[in-house]
Amino acid sequence: MNYNISKKIIELTDFFKKESYKELLKKSKKLEKENTEIENFHFYHNLIGLTHLKLKNWQTAIYYFNNAIKLDPSYEDSNFNLGLTYYELGNLDDAYDQFLKTLVINKNHKAAKECLIQVLTFLDPETKKIDIYNLANNKIKKRTPVLNLSKKIDDNSIVNLYLDLDKIASKYISDKSYTAQQIFRRNNIDLNCGRHMKIFKKSNIIPEYCFGCFKIVIELDKIIDLIKLVLIFDQAEFLEGIERKCIIEKRSGETFSSGKKNLYKGIIYFSSILELKKVQNKITKLLNITIGKTAVISSKRGCTEFSYSYPKYKEIKNNLSEMMKFDPRWKKNEEIFDNQNFIDGKEKKIFKKKKLNKISLNDYLIIHNWIEYAKSINDKSVNIISQIIKKENSDKTA
Repeated sequence: MNYNISKKIIELTDFFKKESYKELLKKSKKLEKENTEIENFHFYHNLIGLTHLKLKNWQTAIYYFNNAIKLDPSYEDSNFNLGLTYYELGNLDDAYDQFLKTLVINKNHKAAKECLIQVLTFLDPETKKIDIYNLANNKIKKRTPVLNLSKKIDDNSIVNLYLDLDKIASKYISDKSYTAQQIFRRNNIDLNCGRHMKIFKKSNIIPEYCFGCFKIVIELDKIIDLIKLVLIFDQAEFLEGIERKCIIEKRSGETFSSGKKNLYKGIIYFSSILELKKVQNKITKLLNITIGKTAVISSKRGCTEFSYSYPKYKEIKNNLSEMMKFDPRWKKNEEIFDNQNFIDGKEKKIFKKKKLNKISLNDYLIIHNWIEYAKSINDKSVNIISQIIKKENSDKTA
């Protein structure tokens, strides 16, 4: 590569790392006029494509990634980034194909493998794709049980389900390492949470939008109960269309009702207190039946990180006038951030994702991570798994 051009691309990359996207694009336009030869380098097209991807200029990003691929079809970064862009647009088949192409170029591309598995969550089981990930995903989805939500869910049934899924996955996948740690069920609205958190971290202010975000938090003390909650979240009809997730809370600054540091949690998100209250009584009653009264249920506002700096932010009061309010002086910080990053700060509709009510390969791998973590903190409920495996082995040798 021409030394001067290489140097210029490195300079542009520094702007990207600093998230100075507006400045990067301005510099790139000037650079193209000064040295047309730069357009012959796939690294350059990939960088400009990434910048437009960050700014959610999807079609422009696709244009640049395709340019990079034309210049070097084996360039894995552009193939992968093109897949990401298709995914954001909801072109799931195209996204899947790009992630597969990336894995053909580099079979150890971990991000491509994980994105491909995540895309499978939304593809129909009847898809004609025959790679190992799709085969595993289809068989796992077919094993998802229909729960009887009118009675307590038996621990052994959950353990047997996990062991069945583990056997299926093991036939196709040897490497079960997986970065994702949370099982999400999203609706088709992008709340711009990434933007809100960046503003908070940069200026230590809470964006105005986040004062209208509320959540029900469910705390559990057994990993088996967290897996139950995943299934309950999927099959409770009154939760359809409401954003929710199941996680293991590992943040050191988090405080729990039970006083424990490491807790299994389910979170349901709302855009008003009225919506929250409608669901709170229903979910409390349902969990008392299906899991038991060990589930601790509370209501809070917005992201936990905000309450570290502003403890009163998370408090929900019966008298709304007593709750913390947005400081109008903070609006200027938001406007400056949005102008610098070409962001309008509003929620947007994203591609319509189909209703998810079955465990996918993605979900299984996350649950597998949870089980391994539960073992590391000596969660005694994991012992049930060992006992059943021991019994199965004993029956085989009998």
